[in-house]
Amino acid sequence: AAVAVGATVLKSDWPIQCLSRFDVADQVAVTSSSAALAAEDFGVAVAEAAPFLLVVSPQDTQNAPDADWLAQWVENHTAWFREAFFRHGALVFRGFRIPDAAAFERVALAVNPDLETVYLGTSPRSQINGTSYVHTAADFNPHRT
Repeated sequence: AAVAVGATVLKSDWPIQCLSRFDVADQVAVTSSSAALAAEDFGVAVAEAAPFLLVVSPQDTQNAPDADWLAQWVENHTAWFREAFFRHGALVFRGFRIPDAAAFERVALAVNPDLETVYLGTSPRSQINGTSYVHTAADFNPHRT
């Protein structure tokens, strides 16, 4: 399948190729409950918030794992992560101890070690607290109404 954007025709997997280290060639067979069953075995709980959104959270919410644990978990469970990504299209990690931009960056690099440092958008942005890949949403003065 292809998607037409203006005068450009794109393959249907173009967003995945642009936004991820995974592409359609990496796609694995997905069974109806395999993502949920495997996740429990890996120490996380999952909930399907919508057909396109899977929420991943710690099984033990009182002693939530930190960013280093989550980054290692993502690296160690790439097959599960890939399957969940292709099945749902979006994953939200909720309830983990990610206290600052540096911790967030560690997890982001576990998801995709080839992140870009160049922002090609039009809004001015600044790096946050010495990170290489975490930036402000935009550096505009707040609007007053």
